[in-house]
Formats: sequence, C-alpha cells, structure tokens
Amino acid sequence: MEELWKFKFPHDGNLSYAPAPSEDRVFVISDYHIWSLNQKHGFYYYKVPIVNIAIRALFPDKGGIKNFLFYDGFVYMLMRDRFGMDHRLIFDTTKMVLVKGDISPLVRKVIYIFKDRVRIERCMIDGRFREGVSAVDHVSDEFLWNSSERIRPAIKYTEVVGDVIQVGEGIVIAQNYYSRRGKMPAGYSITSYHYRTGTVLWNMESFTYSNRLYPFVTAGKFMYVTMGTVGGNKEGFFVKIDLNNGQIVTKIPLKEVNSGVSGGLKEKRNLFFLGAGGSVIALEDRDA
Repeated sequence: MEELWKFKFPHDGNLSYAPAPSEDRVFVISDYHIWSLNQKHGFYYYKVPIVNIAIRALFPDKGGIKNFLFYDGFVYMLMRDRFGMDHRLIFDTTKMVLVKGDISPLVRKVIYIFKDRVRIERCMIDGRFREGVSAVDHVSDEFLWNSSERIRPAIKYTEVVGDVIQVGEGIVIAQNYYSRRGKMPAGYSITSYHYRTGTVLWNMESFTYSNRLYPFVTAGKFMYVTMGTVGGNKEGFFVKIDLNNGQIVTKIPLKEVNSGVSGGLKEKRNLFFLGAGGSVIALEDRDA
C-alpha cells in the first residue's frame, strides 16, 4: 500500500463523510463546506459553503452528514439537523452552486436477491433497536434466518454499515454495536453467513468500548475499511480484508480516523481515499 498524497485541512478541519471521487477530482466535505481536490496530486480547486451562516446553528458540529456521493456531475448530500429533520441537497460541481433536482441517488437499497430463491433483506429485526439482515425463501416467503441471533444481550442497538456483499456461498455484513446508554459505540463485527442456512463462515469482531466501523468499499475479492474510535483515544486503522476467509491482509495505523473509505479500481489502479488526522489521504494498493 503506497500513500500518493495527503491534503491537510486548515484550522484543524476534519472530514464529515467518506470522500466522493469523480473522474479526475475528489470531493470532500468539512465544516459544512465542499472542497474540490485534484485526484492525482491532491491540490484543491475551490471551497464552497453548503449551509447558510444564519442557519448553521441548527446543525451539529459532527455527525450531521448522513450520506455524501458524486453521481453524473453532481454531489448528493443527506444532512440531519439537531431536531432530527433530514435535508437533501444537490451541488452542481461545475457551476459550484446548490441546485434542485432528483435525489434518487440517495435512496438506500434495502432488498438483496441471491441465488436459489433466497432473498436477503436489510431490515430492523428487533423492533426499532437492531438493524441487520434476514433471509427468506423468495417464492414461499418462508423465514430462513436472521443476523441478530449472534448478538450479545448487552448490545442493544446495531446498525449495518454499507451494502451487503455476496461472496461465493456467503454474504458479508458489517455492523456497529451500541450500548444502552445514549447509543455509545460498543464495538463492531464483520461476519460472513451462508446465504441459505445462516451458518457463520468467518467472523471478526471487537467489543472494545468506543470502537466502530466506517463506510467501506470493495475491489475484487478484498474489502477496504477504516476502523476508529469515538472520544478519548482516537487511534484507528485502514484495513484490507480477504472476503473469502476474513483474514486481514494489510493493517495501517492512522491517527484520528474520521471518515470511511471510497474509491476502488480505476484505470487498472486500485485507488482509495479517506480522512484521518485532519487530512484527506490518497492510497494505492499495488498488490490487489
């Protein structure tokens, strides 16, 4: 794994979500501003505010960005204010202004259909507390299994991070765990289940207080994910995992991880972008 460049935010700024790469640029959001960076060298073209100063107080200092992606010349954002209200914004990257339009790229996929009539659904399993996946027969709707059966009783809240991945006979899901008080981070797991029986093929997990996973990407048979902590000791890692067996191939320590990973295969190069230590970091995996 080779570091290509690092862009340091002024005034100790941090990423609010995983970077959104386009053909030749990388868009990142920090302190409710969009930055446009050169993808090859990391210098920036412009910085544009997306929240009016008059209403800035309505949004939390951290955690207000719930989704952020680039699609067909536009950046799509899902933001949540202090009162729990969602705001969907579209930014024209050429004109450098917010515009109105279709927000369909922000719509979350919740159903996954796999082979042999098995349908994997992303859903809330135990009321409104535990998000996971369940498997049913796609023809008869017969229930087969769900992912909550392995969760320890002390873990009250779970959330699925990113998409469900299909690898051979298994599906892989990544989950964050939260404790009962204030939904404090309480660990994570990445688990591969047999698509029909729910048998665990491999599993890696941490129940260390304040540990959590961030959004990830896949390229070939590998998963690239950032693991960090919330509050206190903010050390983290950029990890490359073999999806066939769950083995960690590469683990790079990082200071203060604050975003997920984006990128993947681009012109025969595996390029990845993430935020850590108040910087945007570009990496290339030459061993993929």
